[in-house]
Amino acid sequence: MIELSPEIRRTVYDVIMAQQNPLGNYGNGMSYEDLNVVDFLKLIWDLPTMPSQDDRFRNAEADAYQHMVNNNDWTLEEALLRRFNLLAGDQKYFIKFIEAIVSPEVRDSRENIESFVEVINEGLTNINCELAVQDYMNGQPCYRLMEGKHHDILPKDLNPNTIPIFVDEEPNVYPAFQLTEDTWDDFGYKTRYQLYYYEGADQYHIIGRVRILKRDEAVTYGHLPSRGTSFGNEYCSVGQSLTYYETLKNLLGAKYKDFLNAMRDAAVFSQICDEFCDNYGFKNSLLRYSEAEEAHQYAVYKLAGYSINEPISFIFKAKMPYYENEYLNIKFDMGNIQDEDNLNRIIALIGNNGVGKTTVLSQLAECIVQSADERFAPKRPVFKKVISASYSIFDRFFNVSGSSFNYTYCGIQKRDGGLMSPEEVARRRVESVDLVNKRERKRNLYVYMKMLLPEELVDPLFDDFCTFKEDVYMANHKKYSSGQSMLMNLIIEIVAHIRKNTLILIDEPEVHLHPKGITTFINILNKICKEFASCCILATHSAVIIQELLSRNVIVMDRQGDGSPVVRLMRVESLGENLTTITEDVFGRNEVSPYYKKMVKNLVEKKDSMEEVLQVIQNNEVPVSMPLYILIDKYFTEK
Repeated sequence: MIELSPEIRRTVYDVIMAQQNPLGNYGNGMSYEDLNVVDFLKLIWDLPTMPSQDDRFRNAEADAYQHMVNNNDWTLEEALLRRFNLLAGDQKYFIKFIEAIVSPEVRDSRENIESFVEVINEGLTNINCELAVQDYMNGQPCYRLMEGKHHDILPKDLNPNTIPIFVDEEPNVYPAFQLTEDTWDDFGYKTRYQLYYYEGADQYHIIGRVRILKRDEAVTYGHLPSRGTSFGNEYCSVGQSLTYYETLKNLLGAKYKDFLNAMRDAAVFSQICDEFCDNYGFKNSLLRYSEAEEAHQYAVYKLAGYSINEPISFIFKAKMPYYENEYLNIKFDMGNIQDEDNLNRIIALIGNNGVGKTTVLSQLAECIVQSADERFAPKRPVFKKVISASYSIFDRFFNVSGSSFNYTYCGIQKRDGGLMSPEEVARRRVESVDLVNKRERKRNLYVYMKMLLPEELVDPLFDDFCTFKEDVYMANHKKYSSGQSMLMNLIIEIVAHIRKNTLILIDEPEVHLHPKGITTFINILNKICKEFASCCILATHSAVIIQELLSRNVIVMDRQGDGSPVVRLMRVESLGENLTTITEDVFGRNEVSPYYKKMVKNLVEKKDSMEEVLQVIQNNEVPVSMPLYILIDKYFTEK
């Protein structure tokens, strides 16, 4: 059991407060709209439910805001130590304090997070606990205080590599790997090694060439430890041929991923690639030759037993909360996503409320991220990344737990509970725009925004180099509708985080959008998927979305008479079909009389002639539609 004495708390507190900007993103806010020190305190204590110590204020939140933002007559130390008793009170609040200090919500970068983790763990040296990685949030580590030392910081789906790696030394224990420098100069970059696997002193296998890059260094030689079982986060590697990866899997079996993770391999672990892809040495040394680029792009396919251009087709076994005894088998056919002419990149799930569309999407995300092979037939599809997007307060995508898989959640839910504030959404948008710029996608973003918004709204948002201007957006954001604002944020996040072979999952993108906006978004989404060789599954209620898709790409979800779930395809060709026809096919409107029919029938019963009914209905010079005219005539005939 963890026991943090007042002395230990004081030691850790002092080292935290001695660091530059200990409150990170919450340290500079000077107004109610900014992220400020009171918002940080709310990460630790439930201030709105705590009483104020000043009769003028209704709760501790108002109390703290008055004294720390308005009057600025409490110092941070006075608030933490005297008002809220951080060092001598219940230790659960001190634990929440140090976990908040190193949270991705508070710190902007992994380097900054890890620097605080290091000094905090030094302060905990004399007791049996430490901060250790328990999860990931959009690629950033989430630390929790754990009992014991030397916790495994690996994702949950991997084991530590136990086979020693010798660098330019002969192995003296077996089995072992050996890396030897292969002196080669890529215009100043020296990263190439030859990898061997030793089963015994005289029994070895040549794995092949691998390039290893150290962040901010042109020459890796001399930097790697002479012996160890893994490399640090400042390194990444790429095998220089597909044979390199196939040979490793043949020799190590299921343990090959553990070793590649220890090598910080960017081909199999696209999350590592995302960390280094904007590095000049990564592009011009690790991927300098076509064979290396091929290995980087297609190793995951080979290792999973797929051919490179094999169409994506799989059955997902979904578990409906209202039908727990059996799986609901849903087949997804997305074609060859490498093919520019592929017409099956976007698939829609549609149906009434409560049939389980969102459940299917959230389970699909979780099962791909967690490598739940048993939930797929004939086998789990290969995607290098999953992006889940939802702006619903009820979505479950944020609960997908971390693994070695590259997963990004775009939405308004916070992992520790509650919804993001406008300031938090703005900060994430700024971070995403930074990624767009680093990954040289500024022009892509500008083109997509031109499709979404009128020219007079788009052009002020970008400079002459297509760089998004956050200050202009914030100054004019009230000019955009809620739907436009939602889509702008969503598109920025997708463009920032997408990579080739990404599966995008979006729940109800039509929320707050008019029909033209929905059509525009589907056009943008299709363009993004095509340019990045990716695909998308939507959950929707919108017939307008279905009108944009071929019927083979529409999956209708429903319940049978006994309540059991069922899926089917459209009964009509949905592409370009009349919206009424689509609606009746999907939702069965013929089973429930529409309101307009009841209204017309009521008028016919009260009037003596068709002309009287038309006088009531007709709007100025707008002609009555032929279907409505026929309906009125039908009711008079029946009368």
